[in-house]
Amino acid sequence: MSKGLKEASFLGATFLLGLATLEALLHLAGF
Repeated sequence: MSKGLKEASFLGATFLLGLATLEALLHLAGF
């Protein structure tokens, strides 16, 4: 696995995780 691909997949996973967290927080806030 190339270094660039590894970094890209890590960024993608972090982005998705952040998106899910944001959605959960909005749900809890009642939006």
